[in-house]
Amino acid sequence: MMISIFTTVIALFIFTVIVTPLILLTILIVRTSKKPPTINKERIDALEQNDNIIVEDINAALTEVVTRLTELEDKMDRDEATVKGFGNKK
Repeated sequence: MMISIFTTVIALFIFTVIVTPLILLTILIVRTSKKPPTINKERIDALEQNDNIIVEDINAALTEVVTRLTELEDKMDRDEATVKGFGNKK
């Protein structure tokens, strides 16, 4: 009884050792047989052009923000320097 269990376990181990490399080899062959995607130069150029347009638009927007912040700071500085009198009474 014990010998038959032992031989069954050994047989399963040997079967696993033989079958596992075959399965892994099959998976490897299937995956390597697929063609890699082709690189389209026109598509890359179009994407690069889109990136450049986005960068230019962002730079323009940031320049506008900086300009407005500078104007706001100047206005605040002028308001702080202006002496407010009693002329606003109604």
